[in-house]
Amino acid sequence: MHGVAVLVSTALALGACQNTNPERNPRAAGAASGAASAPVVATGAPLAASASALFAELASTKQSLPELHGKYDRGVLVSGTVDRIFTDLDTTFVHLKAGTQTHIALTFLDEGTAAHAKIKVDDSMTALCKLGGMSGPREATLGDCVLQ
Repeated sequence: MHGVAVLVSTALALGACQNTNPERNPRAAGAASGAASAPVVATGAPLAASASALFAELASTKQSLPELHGKYDRGVLVSGTVDRIFTDLDTTFVHLKAGTQTHIALTFLDEGTAAHAKIKVDDSMTALCKLGGMSGPREATLGDCVLQ
């Protein structure tokens, strides 16, 4: 599971990078010319998604991971049913069901969150998280989650 943590960290770091070359990034071109660019999330609020919808979006090839990180730059409010809870190398993972044999793995800012909230398998839950990415064909990841 150490690989998952590395993957999440790498995905989060890559999502934070932005191309400032105006020829390759139209928003950078608008900013360079002084024109106001439209924010990705106009309200400034995180976008909400069910675990299954978010998994489908991450697994799709319609948008690149950096584009999805831009879309969810304020975070994602994900809701779903707990499928599994486990700890590996001092990190607690909560898996939300995302479909048949697919899930989204959540890690929390506060490692004691799952225990303190007494989260159990088959509970419904909502958390505000940073977008990770896909860590395999059946698993997507979200990090720095906070229970809502």
